[in-house]
Amino acid sequence: EKIDISSVCAGRGSCAKCRVIIKEGSDLVRTPNKIERTYLDEDELGEGYRLSCYANIKEHGIIKVEIPPESRIEPQKMLVSGTHVQVDISPTIAKYYLEVPKASLGDMRPDIERICDCLKEQTSLPNLSISGESLVEVSDTLRNGNWCITAVIREEEELCRIEIGNTTERLYGVSIDVGTTKLAGYLVNLRTGETLSTSSIVNPQSSYGGDVATRVSYSMKGKQQLQELQSLVIQGTNKIIVDLCSKAKVNILEVYAMYFAGNTAMHHIFFGMNPKFVGLAPYIPAVGAPISIKAKDLGISINQGAYVSSLPNIAGFVGADAVADILTSQIHKSEELSMVIDIGTNTEIAIGNKDRIASCSTPAGPAIEGGHIKNGMKAETGAIEHLWINPENLEPGYQVIGGGNPRGICGSAIIDTVAHLHKTGIIDNKGTILEESDSARVRKSESTGLLEYVIAWPDETSTKKTISINVMDVRQLLLAKAAIRTGVNVMLETMGVKSEELKKLYLAGGFGTYVDPQSARSIGMYPNIPLNIVKFIGNSAGAGAKMALISSGIRNEALNILKEIEYVELSTYPKFMEAFLKSTFIPYKEDLGFPIPQ
Repeated sequence: EKIDISSVCAGRGSCAKCRVIIKEGSDLVRTPNKIERTYLDEDELGEGYRLSCYANIKEHGIIKVEIPPESRIEPQKMLVSGTHVQVDISPTIAKYYLEVPKASLGDMRPDIERICDCLKEQTSLPNLSISGESLVEVSDTLRNGNWCITAVIREEEELCRIEIGNTTERLYGVSIDVGTTKLAGYLVNLRTGETLSTSSIVNPQSSYGGDVATRVSYSMKGKQQLQELQSLVIQGTNKIIVDLCSKAKVNILEVYAMYFAGNTAMHHIFFGMNPKFVGLAPYIPAVGAPISIKAKDLGISINQGAYVSSLPNIAGFVGADAVADILTSQIHKSEELSMVIDIGTNTEIAIGNKDRIASCSTPAGPAIEGGHIKNGMKAETGAIEHLWINPENLEPGYQVIGGGNPRGICGSAIIDTVAHLHKTGIIDNKGTILEESDSARVRKSESTGLLEYVIAWPDETSTKKTISINVMDVRQLLLAKAAIRTGVNVMLETMGVKSEELKKLYLAGGFGTYVDPQSARSIGMYPNIPLNIVKFIGNSAGAGAKMALISSGIRNEALNILKEIEYVELSTYPKFMEAFLKSTFIPYKEDLGFPIPQ
C-alpha cells in the first residue's frame, strides 16, 4: 500500500513534516544527525521518531516503520468553483455535418478534396489545412459512414477530425487549473458553455516539494528530473479528465480542446520547457504569448486531433493564473479602481481599472500553507481551519476540517490565531508573546524553551500531542504577511493611490476564500479597508481558463492584458526593504494607533 508522506521542503530537512517512528530495526538505520536533533527532542528520539528524509538505511534487514497521523497526506479541502462571468460562446472547435457526394467514375475527386468542397458549399470557411489524423482516417470514415460525416474544424483553419454520422451535438472541452498545490478540472459543453462536471486532486508533484522554488530547483538537475515532473502533472491531468468524463458520461474522445492556467513555472513544466531561467535573475520565461500543442504530443488522453492551449504569462513569477484572475475579476474593464489578490506560497497581485493595470508577485512562503510552523499542516482532514480566543478567559475555540479531534493547524487558522493573540494582548505589535498572562495556555515549552500558546492539549488531539503556536511560528506568519502587504503597498504606490481609494478588493484562490478577511485585515495582511468592499471570486484561475476555452472574446482580452499590463519586479523596487520592514509589525507600522474602518 502506498502511503503519501508530507514533504513540504522536498526532502531538504527544513520542514520537519516527514516524521516517522521506527518501531523495529533502528540499529539498521544511521544515527540521527544534527538537523534531526534540531527538530526532534530527546523524548521523541527515544520513542523512535525520525525525519524520513534523513533516516537513511545502512544495512539490510527488517525495519518496521509507523507513519504517525501528523505526517500523512490526507484529502485536502480544495476549492474548485469560481465566479461565473457571462461570455460569448465561441470555442476554438466547431462541427459541421456533411452529406458528401459519393465517389464514382464520373466524379473522381480525392476524398479530402471532396470533403473540403462540400464544406465550402455550406460555410464561409477559407481553405483548410488538414491534420495527419484526418488524412489517416478519411477514406474509411467516409465509406463506413455511407458518405455522411461530421467535420471537426479548429480555429476555422484546420480540419482536425472526421467522424462517422452526425455528431454535432457532442462537442466538449476541458479546462484545468494547474496549481502548485492542486489540479482542478472542468468538463464543459462547448455548444452551450455549461459546466458538466468538476474534479480535483493534489498536484502529484507535491512529493518533490510544496512550493514552486523547490520544484524548479529539482528540474534544474537535468532533463530526466524535468521529465519526471512533467510526467507527474500529465498523469494527474489525465486522471482528472477520466473522472470528469465518467461523471458526465462523456467519451474522452469527444473532448476536442483543453485550456489550462498555472503560474509560469507550472506552465513551463507542463509543456516540458526548462523553467531554470524563471528561477534565476532576471527571471525571464521561455514564452509569454499563448501557445498550443497537440494533446497526443503531450500525452494528454483526449481526442487525437485536439490541442492543449494556455493563457499567456506576464512574467517569470506572474503567470497565466494571474491573467485568469484578472479575467475573472474583470478589473481590466471596470470604471472603479480595484485590486485582486491570489494568495498562496507565491501570491499574485493586480490593481487597476479600464484605463491602467499593474501587477506584481510576492513570495509569501510556505507558512501560508502551514509549512515551517511547528504544528502546521495543509488544509487536510484533521486541520484546524478557523480559531477564536475568548478575551475573558483566553480559552480557544476552533473548527476542524472533517470534524473530530485536530491533528494540526492550517494557514487560515494560523492567521486567526495570530489575530486573536494580538487582540487579547497575548502578543504585542512585534509578534512577541508576553509572559505576564494569567492563562495556563501561555507557557514556556519544555522541548524548545520558547514561549507558546497552547491551542489543544494532548487529550484533545488525534495525535495525543499538544498543538501550540510559539513565538517562532508567529514570526514565520508575520514574514509571510509582510511579503503580501509589501506587494499590496507597492501596487498602490505604483498607481499613485491610497488604499481608501480602492472600491473593490477581490480575493482569489482557496486560501484567499477560506481566510477570514477580518483576521487578515487585523494583522495587516490587507490595508485598512471596509470589509464590505471585499469580494470572493473562488478558483479564479480555473474560471479564467474555462472562459478562454469557450470564448474567443476572452482569448482576445487575455492578449490585450498581456500587451497593456505593467509588471513591477519587487526585488528591484527602490523602497522594497523599507515597505517590508514596516509590514512585519501588527497591523502595519504606520497603522499603529489608527482605528480600523467598520
